[in-house]
Amino acid sequence: MVIAVVVLLHLITENRLLPRFVGSRLDVGPVAATVGLLFWGWLWGVAGILLAVPLTAVMKLLADSDPALAHLSNLLSRNPRRFLRRRAALAAVPEAETAIKRLG
Repeated sequence: MVIAVVVLLHLITENRLLPRFVGSRLDVGPVAATVGLLFWGWLWGVAGILLAVPLTAVMKLLADSDPALAHLSNLLSRNPRRFLRRRAALAAVPEAETAIKRLG
């Protein structure tokens, strides 16, 4: 009975509380931290679960430092921006209308 309670508390802490608190300090969203837990846990098992949030944070830092990875940085962030606004802003420029029509 004691083992079951300890395991239950550990699962709640690792899957609910840790991504929320650690993710807030690292600017990693809770969804990204949870998906990171699932992915790294699937890939490496228990070691992956222990290293999931730091590895996801490193991916976020690398994505922040490279402008080519702006979309990945946006997906991992706590408050993602919408890139569709750029398309609406381009619609106001007459030369961009033909480009938008080509894109569909």
